[in-house]
Amino acid sequence: MTEPIRIGKNPPHRGRPIGEGGNLRPVRLDLIETIATDTHQAGSLSSPIDAKDLAALHDLILWPRPEEDTGPGFVRYDPDAPQQAQQETIASQVAVNLLRAHNLPYYEVRWVETLTRALLLPAIDFRADLVHGWYLEELETKYPHVSSLLLAQRITDVEHAVCTLLCGVTILNRTASPWLPDTLCTTTQFERRLADKAARKGRTVRISEHCFAAPLFTRTPNTGEASSGFFDKTPHLDQVIVVSSWQLLGARD
Repeated sequence: MTEPIRIGKNPPHRGRPIGEGGNLRPVRLDLIETIATDTHQAGSLSSPIDAKDLAALHDLILWPRPEEDTGPGFVRYDPDAPQQAQQETIASQVAVNLLRAHNLPYYEVRWVETLTRALLLPAIDFRADLVHGWYLEELETKYPHVSSLLLAQRITDVEHAVCTLLCGVTILNRTASPWLPDTLCTTTQFERRLADKAARKGRTVRISEHCFAAPLFTRTPNTGEASSGFFDKTPHLDQVIVVSSWQLLGARD
């Protein structure tokens, strides 16, 4: 897991978007989308995709006891976790199995995350949802089975975009379209100001149809273990998603 990076006066440059080190194999989005499309067609699956159907399609056994060690062919998940967490946990394990079967780097987080998004959100349908703009609220309504962060990150797979998850001044995750320049590993003042404004107002702030910042109201595990099933009932506003088109980030600070 990538360590959070503190934004200082001169944020570090790591050569690639955060989460993908210089020695890792660049994600081949064409291969990812082909694998996902073939999977959907093989199972006659259409949006919204249920991750449990993906597991069944590949003869993977769902194992609702995440604390137990299992061998190949099992998908562990926590039945007491929120539905979105269950869906993404199952889909990510299906993604690992598919990458391994295609002799692709199943051990690299960015490959697994990208295929997970492609499996849960078919490209053709999702691209059509973005024709009139990037509106996270509408996407959340149409795809309630996945998290806001996954929806925002999926935009970077089908559009020229950058998605950043911030907690105060700390970058928790930054995902850019794979074909964009490596310089996007750091945030701009424009993005940070937009995130601050959304956090202060407690609602989505939009600059254009292709740029917004949205506060996340998260429910965190009481015990620190997501698999425990004990989650706070009160949402916490502690994270902000910023999504911007590459064009708007052209004038970097």
